[in-house]
Amino acid sequence: MRDRSKKNKWYYSGNEVEIVGNYKYLGITFHRNGGFNKHWMETKKKTNAAVEILINTLVSTKTNNIDIILRLFYSL
Repeated sequence: MRDRSKKNKWYYSGNEVEIVGNYKYLGITFHRNGGFNKHWMETKKKTNAAVEILINTLVSTKTNNIDIILRLFYSL
């Protein structure tokens, strides 16, 4: 597959626009091909970390109250 970024040049107000592989805008990572795979992988990683912290907190505090557990989970 050819790398079109080296062939095509884009300009804005007379300045060349840099072609990048990914760009994060308003917290969403966009890939130059229009895909969101990198964004989903980053989101999944952050979600897993948050759930792990929540579980560790619940285990360490020995919380048995289901209302508290659900409120904390839904706050993620």
